[in-house]
Amino acid sequence: MLAVSPEDIDSFLSSTTHARIDTALFTTGKRVSRTQSTPIAISVPPGDVNIYDSWKHVNAKLADLEMACWEDNVGDHYTQMIQSPALRAPEVCIGAGWGKPADIWSIACLAYQLSMGKSLITPNCDSDAVPFFQALYFGNLPMHMLKRGAESSKFYKDDGTLKIELPGRLSVEEMVLKQPPGRARMLVDFLKRAFVLDPEQRPTARELLAHEWVQPS
Repeated sequence: MLAVSPEDIDSFLSSTTHARIDTALFTTGKRVSRTQSTPIAISVPPGDVNIYDSWKHVNAKLADLEMACWEDNVGDHYTQMIQSPALRAPEVCIGAGWGKPADIWSIACLAYQLSMGKSLITPNCDSDAVPFFQALYFGNLPMHMLKRGAESSKFYKDDGTLKIELPGRLSVEEMVLKQPPGRARMLVDFLKRAFVLDPEQRPTARELLAHEWVQPS
């Protein structure tokens, strides 16, 4: 999200007739409600979007940390069900607990979405369908994870197989490599490293930052 001042928000909303948003939601910060809006066309800075100078006036900050917890106390969770379905990590889906590795899974989902122009798992996917889509792309969860999951029995049998029969397997690698050549193979390697079913085997954020795909070309 972009962090801007209430004055900036008021100015933006007053300049468009398309948004149907209660500005008090943003300016007071005292209540939260769902809002509806139609798509708004916003001009991006002129020039190549890949050139840093084109974005030198944009100030991006982390926001919307509702489910965040302190790094040294990841066991103190507000809820076990976090992340939107399209970004949800496997361990979250089966109720096996979560920590920092869950963010790595979300990063991989976002990397795929931003690079491919579409989500790996549709954003409006039902929560109970997400584990089946994950199995379609990455295979079944390891048994030691299933044993920890409070919700594993909703999706898996006692022998570790899915409760439904999938039509086959889809390859994220093949889908990426169908795109125009360039940095596709680096993206494939990045996704392979991040899309690891077992959270204990996923790389850290520091390790991913060292990957060539996220380094300036």
